[in-house]
Amino acid sequence: MALPSSFNTDVLASTIRHWMTANGFVDNIFQSNALFYLIQEKSRSGGMVGGGHAIVQPLEYAKNGTAGSYSGYDLLDISPAEIFTAAEFSWRQLFVSVSISGLEQLQNAGSESQLSVLEGRLKNARRSMISEFDAQLYLDGTGNNSKNITGLALAVDSAGTYGGISRTTETWWSSKETAAGGVLTTGMMQTMYNDCQKAAPKEAPDVILTTQAIHEGYEDLLEPDKRFQNSEMASAGFENLKYKGAPVIWDPDATSQTMWFLNSDYFTLVTHTSRDFVATPMKSPINQDAESMQILWAGNLTQSNCKKSGKLTGITNS
Repeated sequence: MALPSSFNTDVLASTIRHWMTANGFVDNIFQSNALFYLIQEKSRSGGMVGGGHAIVQPLEYAKNGTAGSYSGYDLLDISPAEIFTAAEFSWRQLFVSVSISGLEQLQNAGSESQLSVLEGRLKNARRSMISEFDAQLYLDGTGNNSKNITGLALAVDSAGTYGGISRTTETWWSSKETAAGGVLTTGMMQTMYNDCQKAAPKEAPDVILTTQAIHEGYEDLLEPDKRFQNSEMASAGFENLKYKGAPVIWDPDATSQTMWFLNSDYFTLVTHTSRDFVATPMKSPINQDAESMQILWAGNLTQSNCKKSGKLTGITNS
């Protein structure tokens, strides 16, 4: 049975989209995770893509071999230099549904009244999407028949095929990886930090992500007068300590026994312009007196310089 004409689903959908904008639906999601927070501005301005069979990430993988010294009339090498290639990442899609029953619509005539019923569900949808993003960030993208985001488990690794490039044959595409096999020490952290920054250009990790237990273990290693915080991350709501300037942050979804050393400059959260948390129109099933809408996102997490990030695994702090 069709709903009464007073229930203007187009107006309701428009009101929901306005609520999402006014209440920072998207910003709240990307400010929920330290890595997303750091790459947010870069991705929101440079990570919007309008289409394509796959997400293509250009890569500079080698030096120009023609550089060198010369004297007088020496011949100069003009050989073409093969220095660029590209990684390809599949589009990944996320959704969350929000529904309202016909009875609820009858009890709350008018789009504004109906929105008040939906508001709690929209807030829950936002929290649910945050939880889904955070969980998938640490995984390898093979979950749900390889429909999940390609997360850190594959992006920051010394093996496997990432972005269509095999690390077995292309070792320059590997990240630093060390099996700690014991309690965290500052010596372990120092070696990993330096290994990530020593390759040209000399750029250090700017965020270290780990579990609560490992974070507390790191805090125990610090002398009281050296327990500094990164003020920017603290003001954004991320409890953190510092290691050589990089905030050390714990995340409840972080991989157990692992500490990630990441350079956010080389990560991009690519988002499709047509699926940037778009709210669909309200839809009514043919066998149910209710209406539902979905909030949709499409994109993937990409990386352009794997050797600038790394991970310590097998840390036994508990």
